[in-house]
Amino acid sequence: MLKTVRILAPGMITLICLLPFQTLRDIKKVSEAMSGNVFLLLITIAAVVIGAVYYALGLRNILWKRFVTRCHDNIWPKMIGPHYTNPQVKSIIDRIDDKRVMRIFYHVIDNDKSLSDQANDVRMNGAILSTLVDTILLLILFAVVYAVAALLTGERLFWILLMCAVVAQPVLWILASRVKAKHIALEDEQLAVIDQRYKADVLNELRKLQ
Repeated sequence: MLKTVRILAPGMITLICLLPFQTLRDIKKVSEAMSGNVFLLLITIAAVVIGAVYYALGLRNILWKRFVTRCHDNIWPKMIGPHYTNPQVKSIIDRIDDKRVMRIFYHVIDNDKSLSDQANDVRMNGAILSTLVDTILLLILFAVVYAVAALLTGERLFWILLMCAVVAQPVLWILASRVKAKHIALEDEQLAVIDQRYKADVLNELRKLQ
């Protein structure tokens, strides 16, 4: 679900932002010229293609790292930190990277049903967060597009859309910050269980990295 959302969301947002450049009457004509299922399929394909290009260019990472790094930094001291005083794994911890930390984290979660159930909430929250990040980035891009369109055409609609894109930014940033805080809170619930039940498992996984 998370992977699907991360491909479809930027594509759908882009298509919605492009709507002002095509009249609803023309879209209705195209829709009526083919069956509803075929039209929906074409829209979905277009969204997937746009999303794939967006992913390939790494545009999400412009802001995504700002959010995901904070979440990863929350896991490191709470799951790995307690083992730092262990001389057997201290040298391993000194050179371990985020990817390996997250592999250990997911390994423990996948082997506990209650943690796996909680992981579904984390993934849903992650899908919402990535969609908000995509919306922020794409509205910044389309704010520029609308500004250029407004100057070239003189259409009042593009000025209105430009203002909406600008005004939406602080609201989206606040929402993204709140969802990030929720993400960390959900992680903390999982980390509390790991600390109580799976310290030995984490230690074993660290030893395997020698």
